[in-house]
Amino acid sequence: MKVGVLCESESKMAEKLAELEQALKGMSPDTLELVLKFADWLKKQQGKNGLAHKS
Repeated sequence: MKVGVLCESESKMAEKLAELEQALKGMSPDTLELVLKFADWLKKQQGKNGLAHKS
């Protein structure tokens, strides 16, 4: 059951990323850089959380 929920949330995430990508195309370079830095930070946080759950 957890796997199904994970897959569902991943497909929703993919949809959100596609929407975000469309929105990003209209942004200024400065704003875009900030968003990309935040996205990178977010990925790192997810990685930390993932490691914490495994151990």
